[in-house]
Amino acid sequence: HMIQLVDKKIVIFSHSRSGSSSLFYLLNTHPGVNLLGEPFNPYREKWAPDKKNYINDVKSATDLDLALADIYKEHNGFKTLTAQMPVSLNEHLLSSLGENDKIILLHRKNLLQTAVSISISEQTGEWENAKLIKERVQNGCLKPIDIEELKGFMRVASKVGTYYRDFLLGNQQSFYEVTYEDLYLSTKERRVELVDEIFNFLELPLPYFNLDLFFSKRKITNSFETYKHIPNLDEIIVEFKDEEQKVGKLF
Repeated sequence: HMIQLVDKKIVIFSHSRSGSSSLFYLLNTHPGVNLLGEPFNPYREKWAPDKKNYINDVKSATDLDLALADIYKEHNGFKTLTAQMPVSLNEHLLSSLGENDKIILLHRKNLLQTAVSISISEQTGEWENAKLIKERVQNGCLKPIDIEELKGFMRVASKVGTYYRDFLLGNQQSFYEVTYEDLYLSTKERRVELVDEIFNFLELPLPYFNLDLFFSKRKITNSFETYKHIPNLDEIIVEFKDEEQKVGKLF
């Protein structure tokens, strides 16, 4: 007995370390929603139950259309990270969505924290389990973080709230924009309100959920507790000190 999926496509379009997994899990609590997690992740076959690695076959817009058709056979959407495909394919993906479809644009204002968190996850090999990240970091696994690499991560992450936002506005496509800071760092009342707004935007009834299972301080994977173990922490702080307005500060 299959529950009927809602007849619209839902895409979470975000970047790494923006809280997209929590939002993905929350939306999937709705019985009419069945989103696929990161179909275009290059390492997907290592963790995905279906073992499909879509990105290997996606070299052009036509390939992407075929991959999307395959995804939509069983799912009514997915979450994707901007770094997983070139700009032209991300644009094609966004443009392929119709006026009934729903795009959630999720990004993080603090680009420095984003970039450092990406580096920590790459070094620890863990992206979701905050406890595991902390344990591995405390065991002294972190190497100095390359400054140029951080700048590269920031460039990619910053595109979601600037370049792609402008792209959707230019296309006159409607979308709901939300930030990591809104979802994790605002008051509980505001967080409840935001989830309500998101389901309103999706035109779906709000499912029963426990907010703290998705968006709470303890779901945050990195903080001063992990940052303090970075061998070249002082160098990073000095390097970006004058750009606080633009990239945020580490703590």
